[in-house]
Amino acid sequence: MKYFILTLLILSCSAPAFGQHIATVRWGGNMTKIGGLESTGSPRRSTKIGASVTIPIQGRFSFLVGGDYVPKGVRENEYYGIIELAIDYIEFSGLGAITIFAPSRAPSLSILAGPTIAFKIRHEGEDQLGWRYGGRERHFEFKTVDFGLAGGIGTQIPFFLDELVVKAELLYTRGIGSINTTRVYAVILNYDTKTITEENLSMINHALSFTVGFGFPF
Repeated sequence: MKYFILTLLILSCSAPAFGQHIATVRWGGNMTKIGGLESTGSPRRSTKIGASVTIPIQGRFSFLVGGDYVPKGVRENEYYGIIELAIDYIEFSGLGAITIFAPSRAPSLSILAGPTIAFKIRHEGEDQLGWRYGGRERHFEFKTVDFGLAGGIGTQIPFFLDELVVKAELLYTRGIGSINTTRVYAVILNYDTKTITEENLSMINHALSFTVGFGFPF
């Protein structure tokens, strides 16, 4: 019996097959912050879920097209009086992948990088900067579309003679520009010139995610 189990494991964990299209369903953890709100804001932790298709290009080069539901935002920023900012997106990515490590019967290692585009589907934002607005609290407003860049690493392990693939990815995504459209100003103190200026508050999305999924070669 033990020889049968050993044989099954050897057959099920073959070397990663290049040149195959793979459709993957994935989910995992997501940790986000919004740059521009100083370091007092704590990350928003949430669940990321989506799917991707791996398209082989040549040799160890491939292209990953993905779409995910990605909650982003920040929590408990006491400096600016913010209770919580939550922005949820449908995010699409196009990542180039190069496999740099692919041993037989072991997980591969790939480097991933490429652009992203995220479409806002909902947001909730609350601040306590009422003194700036005639004693009234107001909600933040954000751009509908957020462009970004993503980079990270990925791995895959084929099972059952390449009929099923387990894939995992660790990605960092950063927005290219500010998502803020609300007129909120940050006070900037320059100690060298001893001057104080106000600048429109820039808010840039930052996200670190880890996902695991099942892929189906076709």
